[in-house]
Amino acid sequence: YYPTAYSRDAARESLALFEEIGDRRNAAISRLVVAWEGQYDGDADHYRAMIARSRDELGDSDDGWWRGMTHYLDALLSLRCGEFDASARQWRDSLDRIRPTGDRIIGNAILAHLGIALREAGRRMAALTVLRETVDDARGLGSLHGLAFALAHLAHTRLDLDESDDVTALLAEADEIARRAQNPRCQAWAA
Repeated sequence: YYPTAYSRDAARESLALFEEIGDRRNAAISRLVVAWEGQYDGDADHYRAMIARSRDELGDSDDGWWRGMTHYLDALLSLRCGEFDASARQWRDSLDRIRPTGDRIIGNAILAHLGIALREAGRRMAALTVLRETVDDARGLGSLHGLAFALAHLAHTRLDLDESDDVTALLAEADEIARRAQNPRCQAWAA
């Protein structure tokens, strides 16, 4: 979801407090929370520097989960900036780091975003394959948010390929699931 003024302020306050007390690990995590908003707006280079600093400070803690998340955030920034091939590489790197941790929810989100990056890079058939896998995976996980997101982007990719035979049904399902999950962003994509 788009960060609110309150959430932006809270993230910055958290970072300032952890830095003040010298808690480097939690300051690094708070820095990533601040950098999360970079997918929407702001100076991408500033957020990339924050992510790189956190990556150095967190290292491979939590069996590499945090390192995978730093690549996730880098990929979000690249996607926002229109660097689609770079984003696809970063999503793959993030997925390679997250899968061994067993976090299937984040893994599913990475797959969906990889599909978007591939589509925007002009590799629509590869995107279609990845997004179909994402939908199947989200169904298996029971992740309503992940499923609504994947269905909407699968439908958009099918439209890009002029394969519109089941797009209406995909979008209707995405909308219904997004409503149940109270996810207005996915509702908008489905609309």
